[in-house]
Amino acid sequence: MTYLIINNQIVKSKRKLTNLIKSGEPLNINNTSLLKDMLKVSCSDEALLFGFKMYNKYSKPFATIIRDLNDIGDLFDCDRYESYCKFRLENKTSNSREAFILKYGKDTYSTFYNKTYREKPNRWTVEHYIEKGYTEEQANTIIKSYKDNIPGSLNFFIDKYGDEMGNKKYAEFGEKSKHTKEGYISKLGKEKGILEWEKYIKKKRDTSVFNKNTWISRYPNNWEDKYKEFIKNNCSNGLIDFWIKRGYSYEDAANKICDINNKRGVEFRTASKQSLKAFKPIIEVCDNLGIAYNIGIQDNSEKMLISECGKIRFYDLCLEDLNIIVEYNHEKYHPKKDDAEYMHKWLESHNNYFGEADFYKLIKNDRFKYELAKRKGYDIYYIWNDSCINDITKILNKIYENCTNKKE
Repeated sequence: MTYLIINNQIVKSKRKLTNLIKSGEPLNINNTSLLKDMLKVSCSDEALLFGFKMYNKYSKPFATIIRDLNDIGDLFDCDRYESYCKFRLENKTSNSREAFILKYGKDTYSTFYNKTYREKPNRWTVEHYIEKGYTEEQANTIIKSYKDNIPGSLNFFIDKYGDEMGNKKYAEFGEKSKHTKEGYISKLGKEKGILEWEKYIKKKRDTSVFNKNTWISRYPNNWEDKYKEFIKNNCSNGLIDFWIKRGYSYEDAANKICDINNKRGVEFRTASKQSLKAFKPIIEVCDNLGIAYNIGIQDNSEKMLISECGKIRFYDLCLEDLNIIVEYNHEKYHPKKDDAEYMHKWLESHNNYFGEADFYKLIKNDRFKYELAKRKGYDIYYIWNDSCINDITKILNKIYENCTNKKE
């Protein structure tokens, strides 16, 4: 059997490979065909080695590098791809025309750009909702609702300012809205109009008050404090205090935040199919014993807890009478341990789809949920995707134990 050997070391896993790449040493590879088979990539040797270099230089996820190499194929150009990597560091979107030009080249990008937007329905198209199982009539109703309530629409201003002031603000907004995509296309033609429109949007984005670079240029010595103060005063409608100050009760404020996030497409209070399957034995026991519970299904909702600083968290299953909370966790989205060795194994097991920042963010969120539940007086238990039966058994025993203690 022929083994892949890099720098005199046998390489049998992607983890071993990435460790060698991270070392920064020149790679002496005995058989690039074996390497490409391992990575399932089809590109030139030069492109592959340059991709490794970009992985080190710009800390791009390894899976992203491989996907890019497969996407670009024979069109790969080292200088252009490095420019694309720099662009992606500074811009979240990979779907702009500028990104496609850097990735595929000025002469060939349009084929990929047009294919992407022709074949990928978005939420403004009927096809998007038909694919999700809606009828054409339902799809049109949803799209109309979106259009009626998007920022800049009359309904948006009325909802925010009330009837009289909303109409006035909408009229003022209409007078100021000289820049529109349709206007650019009408004036300059489709291709040039779209290019000029994207230049205008990029300029607006670069000078926006929501761009940290704007604050750095204005206040180089204390930009961070100024930026945080601006966000707190103007962009805090996702926090409880923002609505409490406006006369809402705690519960009404929480519901308002849920409505806002639902409009943004963030789903709350809905249980996943996997969790419902795991919770089924517990729910059956609760129904037999007459124990009330909160869960994200029709005519019910997940338990909501609000922290002292106004942060909201939802919990999969709550047995209120017994002060028990049960969370269903899949290790992909809920790392089990907070240590470096486990983190590297976790990242590798997911083909480096996530980065270190994602790992620690997930850990932090799970810890916050746990501590919040404990402070509110709940015992919290977990059902893990790889140990469901044992975890469910422990929880059922705890339920029976609590019920027995209550009777006594």
